[in-house]
Amino acid sequence: MSDDADAEFTGLAREYLDDRAERHPDLATDLGDHRFDDHLPDPSAAALADERRALDGWAARLNALDTSALSAEHRVDAAMMADSVARRVFEIDELREHAWNPLLANPGKAIYQLLARDFAPLRDRLASVASRLGEVPAALAEARRQLGSMPRVHLETAIGQFDGTIALVSKEIDAALSAAPECEPGLGQVRPAALEALAEHRAWLSARLDDAAPGPDGDKDPRIGPERFARKLSLTLGAAADADAILARARADLDRTSEQIAELAAELASPAAPGPDVVRQVLDRLAQDVPDDASILGFCREALAAQTAFVTGRRLVSVHDDPIEVIAIPEIERGVAVAY
Repeated sequence: MSDDADAEFTGLAREYLDDRAERHPDLATDLGDHRFDDHLPDPSAAALADERRALDGWAARLNALDTSALSAEHRVDAAMMADSVARRVFEIDELREHAWNPLLANPGKAIYQLLARDFAPLRDRLASVASRLGEVPAALAEARRQLGSMPRVHLETAIGQFDGTIALVSKEIDAALSAAPECEPGLGQVRPAALEALAEHRAWLSARLDDAAPGPDGDKDPRIGPERFARKLSLTLGAAADADAILARARADLDRTSEQIAELAAELASPAAPGPDVVRQVLDRLAQDVPDDASILGFCREALAAQTAFVTGRRLVSVHDDPIEVIAIPEIERGVAVAY
């Protein structure tokens, strides 16, 4: 173990993370790094090519390090950095989602993060919102230049999520301005053009629905194939992953859970109405007591408070004083599971 090696790696890792945050300001905001809140990612082909060259540089510098001289902690960090670089190379070179996945172009989450998280005074966050809105028209125009054939499931999901983003830019910003009316002039300069660009892009996506294949039998198959999926799975998990073994475990879990559901349903069912449909009978009965958003969120807040009290009372981990707020998933995020 060498202090010099650790110091060299620490500097390299810091440079890499700074570069990644600047290239992907939405990810930086998501991670709590607010240095680049005024910008959206640059989706241009030139920016993508520049990032690809930079990734080769990060990989070369990391490979040149003597990782055996690093402390155990930094060896783990070095492996994580290598996986991060390899995954991004895979995304650019092989997946190329910018050319077929319309979900990536939606700026809604980048804007929502600034509105929903109380990490700075509202006027400062709204100034960043205005800056990001100002970049929306050019970003969406560039996305349209790069997008080619798109699977129907991705198109349908993207259209719904762009509806959510339009509602966000309209209603949520109005609500924020009621608490910070001094920000109205700045937002008023950019919001109309952003809304027009969002509506134009949504219409452009809708016009391509007729050309999209409905499922896996068409040319626009939404599945990436077993080889690329295995590679993506391995890079996502940071370890060699056998997709077949994971599927087998999932099926075993499903069978076990199904048995437990059947046993519990038999206990809950009316003794006068046993039979093969007992699970459906119990589910139908439970469905009559439908919770609403308020009751679900209330339950989550109660559960969070109980879990926090349990953890802090037993000093299992350090818990900071920063409040945790339970927030309903925004419309811009809904339906993502459908496309994956």
